[in-house]
Amino acid sequence: ADSGGDGTIPAEVSGSELAGPDLYVFARLPGGEELSCRCGPHVSVRVGELVHLRPDPRRIHLFDPASETCISHGTPISSH
Repeated sequence: ADSGGDGTIPAEVSGSELAGPDLYVFARLPGGEELSCRCGPHVSVRVGELVHLRPDPRRIHLFDPASETCISHGTPISSH
């Protein structure tokens, strides 16, 4: 997906679910890829809303689409 000039990634909200203290937002990127984001319960979104995401690379989890196995648990913080 192309990021905006401000470093964000546009996505369309497809749903949300409150799970304890976290709100999980489900969204679709312009290329059709689906993702979920864990947010605080104060976040307010509506299905169909365009949001601009700014993921923290240290906290991204990537999954293999065939096996659904987690293949990445984020990138370590560089000490340089």
